[in-house]
Amino acid sequence: MASQSILDKRSPRPAFATAKSRGLPMATLVINGGEVTLGDVWHSLRRGTPIVVLRGTGRAADRIADARTGLADPSIAFVARSPLTHVVSTDELRRVLREVLGLD
Repeated sequence: MASQSILDKRSPRPAFATAKSRGLPMATLVINGGEVTLGDVWHSLRRGTPIVVLRGTGRAADRIADARTGLADPSIAFVARSPLTHVVSTDELRRVLREVLGLD
């Protein structure tokens, strides 16, 4: 499974450590995306970083959104069903980002 190998091999980015050490609020925003995006999402889950998926933007974003309601490969289903994952429409995006970043 191609996505599984990417999920296992990608490493966290240095920017994460910098933002975390400064106490900055963080979230991973998924708009469209491909296999690399899925690897980034997997690492976000492992770090406990909230994920906001913009439904209807294609590819990885829609695979995650669709996995909430249908069949998907196990790695996508795991991401979709995590309590850290928020699947939103464009109308909900601002509200959910403010919520997960603690800006309300």
